[in-house]
Amino acid sequence: MQRYLLHRLLLALPTIVGLTIIVFAVLRIASRSDPVTVLLGSAGTSDPQLEERLREDLGLTGSIPAQYVNWVGGLFRGDLGTSVITRRPIVEELPGRFLVSFELGALGLLIALLVSVPIGTVSALHQDRWPDYLFRSMAILSTSIPGFWMAILVITFGGIWFHWAPSLEFTSLGDDPMRNIKSLLLPAFLTALAPTGGLVRVVRTQMLEVLRQDYVRTARAKGLSSNVVTYRHALRNALLPVVTVIGLQLPALVAGTVIFERIFSLPGSGNYLITAVTRLDYPVIQATNLMFGLVIVASTLLVDLSYAWLDPRIRFR
Repeated sequence: MQRYLLHRLLLALPTIVGLTIIVFAVLRIASRSDPVTVLLGSAGTSDPQLEERLREDLGLTGSIPAQYVNWVGGLFRGDLGTSVITRRPIVEELPGRFLVSFELGALGLLIALLVSVPIGTVSALHQDRWPDYLFRSMAILSTSIPGFWMAILVITFGGIWFHWAPSLEFTSLGDDPMRNIKSLLLPAFLTALAPTGGLVRVVRTQMLEVLRQDYVRTARAKGLSSNVVTYRHALRNALLPVVTVIGLQLPALVAGTVIFERIFSLPGSGNYLITAVTRLDYPVIQATNLMFGLVIVASTLLVDLSYAWLDPRIRFR
């Protein structure tokens, strides 16, 4: 297990290096305008000294390879740069915002799991009967409905019919855990809509496949109860592909909560990134995208390590 972990960590290193190159290069290739010129134009000034200072703040001085080396060197020192707009170090702003996005994405994924695993299991146990048809239809419906559209409907009709509106005041987890969960619960439910439908279908498919295996029939022939066969033997093995889906869903949820952060005024990293893009804040754009990429690498590693726990037949040497 330790050797496998070390092997996976070594494989992750070139991935992270490639990630830094992509984040650095794509931003400069995709941007068709000079951010310094845009910033100075919006401020209505053309001061050469101010232009030079802005280029230094954005890391746009020197050749492209030199800019990349300077940026990566700052990363090793824990320096993500300074926001051009707020004039504050990004390392002071981004972690708190990222935790908000991570909490929202993780809470949404937890809700999706708590709903999809039992529903997918029941659907498989009642294959081609009315519970199966009902749950499959619900899964397709939840996947088809855009979450942001549901959020707008909830806010609009909640105010018209019930004179209710969600609180737009965010409370951090450290200040008041209950108010924090309360402020994130509605956007988390809406975030969970799409992954719930997909996970229900994955769980149902895998349960149907596992329930037809020889060892399940053998367990039933030995006289084990239906609950023991279903939940102790079949469900645990059926969750292996589900873990893979979860590992891919969590980074997508963390990085894809920007719409809900905007609608519910949450101070997350997605909201932070959109604001930086509209203002061409290069250091913030680079740091935020790098953080999202590292989450994907870390989640992939955790998924690989979780296989040994779920399936005793898997042994890493």
